Amino acid sequence: MASHYSDIGFSTATQDEILQLAIRAAESGSRLSTSLGDYIVWSPGEGAELWVHVVNDDEIMQLHPHYAGTSRMLCCITGMLLDPEYPLEGSISGWAGVTPAQPDIGIYPLTANIPDFRRHFHDVVLPVVMPLQVTAFAQQVIFFLSDEAYATFQATSRLQPRFNLLPPDASAKPRNALFGWLGKLLAVFQGMRKKSTAFDTPPVFIDELPQCGELRLAAESYVPIGGPNGFFTDAPSDVTPAAESVLMSGHIRASQRHTNPETGADFYAMTLCVQEGTFDVVADAQLFTETIPVPGGVLQGTFWLSARVVEDPGEELSA
Repeated sequence: MASHYSDIGFSTATQDEILQLAIRAAESGSRLSTSLGDYIVWSPGEGAELWVHVVNDDEIMQLHPHYAGTSRMLCCITGMLLDPEYPLEGSISGWAGVTPAQPDIGIYPLTANIPDFRRHFHDVVLPVVMPLQVTAFAQQVIFFLSDEAYATFQATSRLQPRFNLLPPDASAKPRNALFGWLGKLLAVFQGMRKKSTAFDTPPVFIDELPQCGELRLAAESYVPIGGPNGFFTDAPSDVTPAAESVLMSGHIRASQRHTNPETGADFYAMTLCVQEGTFDVVADAQLFTETIPVPGGVLQGTFWLSARVVEDPGEELSA
């Protein structure tokens, strides 16, 4: 079963394996200090990153994966998700795909984990516009070679959750399982072509998905399923989707198979176009048993979002 870690080539089946991986990353990485503790980032190669949160010099608190990709999106950040028990931990919420001319207009709501949160959001006044590199970690995916294949699939199956959303790897993410359980999906964007104002409430969603008739997810669509922008019911609180969870579909612009140099395990890194925004997507190679993801195809799946702030303001943002 794929996990955050296997999506970048690290196999972690037990809590002990996660701890050993955290120790390995802490011993091999570079330390970045803040007033609340240290971040240690280990980059073994091929874009894979592991971020260790350390307090009191040597007490490991958290381990987060990230992938250093090439996608860029300008985002208006309107909120922060904090956990007082984990001072270095944090996620942002807001709107993705704003423009310098219209910083209050976004394409879709975004909630993403920031692996080095306190380095950028210690005393920030919100709202604030920042360029982000956003990586979507695949949990379960379906790949279609063409728009025609995707349309045929949509036409011949009712729009129901087609993914097993039971916690796939609870041990790999003890506090924020990559995907919890959804009794029923309550939201679907109809193409998402109408933009939403960053400071308004999120768009109105459609209730009771089984009653949606002929509504289908567009080939480029984005549905938050966790956190403040997500919608779900009947789910026990300990297994609800992580705040950074999304269901989305998009066209693959680029795709490359990578080998993690530390473990020898393979994973795919893709650039996914979702309307006017782009995401880096990483996926365990074992998720693709029948066909490989190639540019031009459509990828649909459930994902967990991780983002880094682009620190070079001169870097061009992808559209």
